[in-house]
Order: sequence, then structure tokens, then C-alpha cells
Amino acid sequence: MKIYTLLICILLISIRQLNAQSVIIKNTDGTATNTLAPLIKKITFSTTGEMLIQKTDNTVSNYPLSSISYLIVQDLPMGFSPSKPLVSSQSIGLGLYPNPVANEVHVRIDTDKPAIEKIQIQSITGQIVQTWNDLPKANDVQFSSDNLLPGVYFCTIYTSEFSSVVKFIKQ
Repeated sequence: MKIYTLLICILLISIRQLNAQSVIIKNTDGTATNTLAPLIKKITFSTTGEMLIQKTDNTVSNYPLSSISYLIVQDLPMGFSPSKPLVSSQSIGLGLYPNPVANEVHVRIDTDKPAIEKIQIQSITGQIVQTWNDLPKANDVQFSSDNLLPGVYFCTIYTSEFSSVVKFIKQ
């Protein structure tokens, strides 16, 4: 039980320190549950081997530990408010490479997903530093990072159906 308590403390600290806005629970059967971090009141572990998430409306969701593959704490830029539903980068095969970035950046998503329509780059403080609106409808896009200062950035991609965020480092 002490290990679970330590893990949950680390999880909650991560949520607050990274400005996380979403916690995704990936189950062993391949399904995933997305919970917005501001709606989480408390996360506890029962003696019967379950993780319990109590939300601010006092509803409780139970997750047997034996059915959880992993948790994703989705770190997003401050003030991020997507106009399309936010999906995890893993679920759409979102890749940004190389990472860390030197000059040229490649962003891609699975070819069976809608094409990338817009890319927005935000600094760690939430400032929008670059936006590309009129992209050719493609699932693989390149852009230059020459005008970015060294640091941590968030790349948000938008399609006709969803948006997703991936963090990268500019050298």
C-alpha cells in the first residue's frame, strides 16, 4: 500500500507540475479512458487492488490494477483549449522527429487518419510562437525550426476531426 501511495503522490505532483490537463488510463484490453485533470478530486488505491478516481462531482470510477497497462499524464501548454476533440498522440500514431530538433522538423500521423490541416507551436509558457494554417492535405508535414530559441515546445496538430499535442525540445 505504501508503494501505491508513493506512486499516486508522484502522479499528482506530475499533473500539477506539467500543467497536465488529461490523464489517460490504458487498459490491457486495448481500451482507454480519458479524464480531464481539473475534474479529478482524488486518486486512491483500495486494499482489494483497485485504483479509484473520485471526480469533483463526487462520482467514483474503479479500475482494477490487473487490467491497467499504463497511465499517461498528458502534459499540455497552459491555456490549451482545442477546438476539436483532443486525442492521445499514441492513438493516432503521431510522431515528431527528430527530437530533440536541430533545424528541420517532421510531423506525421497514421495514413488512415484525416490529414493534418493546421500546426501550432507553443512555448512552455503557453505563448504561440508559430502557426501554419494552409497546409497541403497530408499526413506527413515538414517545417523549419530555425526561428525557435533553444527550449521546450508543444506542437499541436489539427485535423478535420481531432487535435493532438506532442512535446519537443529545440537544441
